[in-house]
Amino acid sequence: MIIILNILVVDDERFVREALTEAIREASVEYRIAGEAQHGEEAFRMIQAHPVDLVITDVRMPRMDGLELCRRIYEFNPDIRIVLLTGYADFSYARQAMKYHVSDYLLKPCDSVEILNVIEKHAEEHKLQRFQRQVEQLRHSHVLEKHLNDLLYGIPIPYFNQSILPAYQCIYLLCMAMKAPMSHSIWNEQQALNAVKNISEEWLEPHVKAVGIMEEDHLVIYLFNEKKRSLSEMETVADELHAVIRNNLKLLVQIGISTPAQHQSEVPRRYRESYQAMQTALQHSDKHIYTYTEVGREEMPGEDEVLDMSEKGKRRVVEHMLQVIDERYPENLSLRMLADEVYMNPTYLGRIFKEDTGHSFNYYLNLVRVRQAKRLLEDFRIRVYEVCDQVGFKDPAYFSQTFKKYTGITPQEYQNSRQADL
Repeated sequence: MIIILNILVVDDERFVREALTEAIREASVEYRIAGEAQHGEEAFRMIQAHPVDLVITDVRMPRMDGLELCRRIYEFNPDIRIVLLTGYADFSYARQAMKYHVSDYLLKPCDSVEILNVIEKHAEEHKLQRFQRQVEQLRHSHVLEKHLNDLLYGIPIPYFNQSILPAYQCIYLLCMAMKAPMSHSIWNEQQALNAVKNISEEWLEPHVKAVGIMEEDHLVIYLFNEKKRSLSEMETVADELHAVIRNNLKLLVQIGISTPAQHQSEVPRRYRESYQAMQTALQHSDKHIYTYTEVGREEMPGEDEVLDMSEKGKRRVVEHMLQVIDERYPENLSLRMLADEVYMNPTYLGRIFKEDTGHSFNYYLNLVRVRQAKRLLEDFRIRVYEVCDQVGFKDPAYFSQTFKKYTGITPQEYQNSRQADL
């Protein structure tokens, strides 16, 4: 059963409270009576102790009246909705509570249908707000995971998204892979790793902020520690997590643990450490967890493997640039601007872009702009100068020159030819 609305009823008249709570309980299984209170003081104690979404309260009550309760609720949690029940003589007095975001006013005596209609309205609004929060949380999680995935390969988090990182004093990285064989499992390797990711994030939450990143054949877990923790502490946490995975999912994983990173710039190196420690764990059956300090420098990846990691990083940088161009081509984009966003040298950034795409940044940007311009020019009602502005060219003469360079004809000639074909 899903509880949509937790409702607190406040009135100094017992029969009013009982009649109202009975009507609410019978109206819908999605409503829960969070409590009944006979005055504001009692109500506010309940609000502090239990989740409450909606308060239905009388105005005139002993100990603490409805207006003071509204003020206290607003200062404690302005998201709690309030419905005031008031007599005709008190209505103008009750309207003082508008500054405390009171949602509705109902004049006594009011029947149960009127009250239930108001409650239903708030339930729908509350449901919509909760859905919007869930969507926003998913969006935040997706963006965070994308940036953390890039960070593994040396792509810094853009300065405008720095605040997305959880607070930390140090970061440890765990690499996990399935211990072969997996023939007994009901999952394939990717499904198993995804299940490990979910249970790991959930179980680690009370200990440390954990974010899992899925790779092709292994899982990387960031451990953001708000205080400095020793490697031995991380080993203990990893050992307990291993037992949780084994007991709950019936899966065996091998784990590698990095040394701590004090700054995000150290993450690519720590990733390689944890990856190598995991590979050692996979090659040895004596234990399921290895730390990088146990593996030693002599067993770190060779130059070819490190170069391969770097190539992955370059590819991710280029993918990011292509996405930015596709999404932001109307803006005044420049290679330096993108380089500043990812904290990279613009010359180096331009070189790896050309190595991967075969084109310079400016050539590719103009190619995308011309492609979009051709699409817009299909509509003969739009003016060439309007298209010029919409695709990111600020100078119509330069737009015409560039368009002809890529297509062999001017924008006006292209539009005329398309109109003639109709």
